[in-house]
Amino acid sequence: MQGLLRSLEAPSRRHLMGTDHLGRDLFSEVGTVAGVVASYSRGRVDDVVMRVAETLSSIPRSSLSC
Repeated sequence: MQGLLRSLEAPSRRHLMGTDHLGRDLFSEVGTVAGVVASYSRGRVDDVVMRVAETLSSIPRSSLSC
């Protein structure tokens, strides 16, 4: 989601890698690129990206919030 009021924020618990000049979460954009690369490459690259995604999604949301 875009939000100009949140542009160029520093990394925080809410935005792990900060935000870009349009206020979009950079971590989400990196995840999208990783998903595209994994689906295009398949094989080992797909397996590694999927395991990382599964590991990150297994962390309870409450432990990441303030």
